Amino acid sequence: MKITRATPEDINALADLASAVEAMRDGNIPPEDGEDEWEYIGPLLTDLLRSDIPPSQQEEVINICRRCLLRLFEIADSGWLMRAATNLDTVFMPENQIINLEADTLETHPSIDQGWADTARLDWLADPENTIGKVMLPGWCSGEYDSLRDAIDAIINSPTYLERKYGKTKAGRLFVIFEEIFNNKEKAAAGKDVTRSLITGQPINKEQP
Repeated sequence: MKITRATPEDINALADLASAVEAMRDGNIPPEDGEDEWEYIGPLLTDLLRSDIPPSQQEEVINICRRCLLRLFEIADSGWLMRAATNLDTVFMPENQIINLEADTLETHPSIDQGWADTARLDWLADPENTIGKVMLPGWCSGEYDSLRDAIDAIINSPTYLERKYGKTKAGRLFVIFEEIFNNKEKAAAGKDVTRSLITGQPINKEQP
């Protein structure tokens, strides 16, 4: 399932919200209208909120809460917080394989690193000036595509990919047999009935010795 990508404003709003909450937790309150600097009142803020408020301090506490809430609402209006949070949650989902959850630092998932390494290898093979390694593509597609990637995609997505890969000859069918045996994908491929059928192209005859 795809989700909407967070905008820079969304990300900044989420970061600003976290910063503001931590500042308030540490005893700082947002500035009054027209002021720039936060006001530090120390543990008095949490003490006031967690204890019974004497009548003489109720107005002051209400003003502090008003300033804090207005600041939080102001931040919330600057971006879509839930979208940024959902994006962050998606990045950390193990099944998405975006980051390496076993690393202590923020690092890409090993599968992504492998993909970049394979990309470098493919670029090396696709380099027309490369005289060391050379890719031999089937004649039917090598002249139709300028890009090695496009040619490979055409081969893989072709409905007759297996025929073009293995051919219709006995040798081609033998290759299929041995590949299945060595990869252990289909144990039945090692049976003589299936082997005979793949070699001759004829249906399996259970009565045949």
